[in-house]
Amino acid sequence: MRKLNLILNLFIAVLAIAFCYVAYLVFWPVKVADYNQPYKVRPNIVEAGQTLTYTTNYCKYIDVPPTVSRTLIDGTVIYFPTETTNLPTGCNKKDVQLVIPKNTPPGVYHIEITLTYKVNPLKEVTSRILTDEFRVTNVCLTEKGC
Repeated sequence: MRKLNLILNLFIAVLAIAFCYVAYLVFWPVKVADYNQPYKVRPNIVEAGQTLTYTTNYCKYIDVPPTVSRTLIDGTVIYFPTETTNLPTGCNKKDVQLVIPKNTPPGVYHIEITLTYKVNPLKEVTSRILTDEFRVTNVCLTEKGC
């Protein structure tokens, strides 16, 4: 009976330690990066089908690759393919080129960038970044004959 009680107490202790570890993984705050936003874009006026460049400006503290999703937002929302990238840790700037789809209606847009970091098996940290606004023109949609 005494041996069974010892085994039961040991099991409860291991369970308590496992619970504390899981709680730590899930609830402990993790700072992955800081972003200086809005990100600058150039050119300020871009024709649909042409390349837009935005400059990332960040300080990354943990070497974890994020899943990056981008959306072009005006009255309409245009989604770009999701990708995984791994920018270096430290404070950096990097130019990112993005081709504006040919069927984009004319208007004033901004890009919303969502970075999702899987920092451990139980936790994801998500950051949302915006760019400056820019104008998209589309000769093919406004004038007949492309």
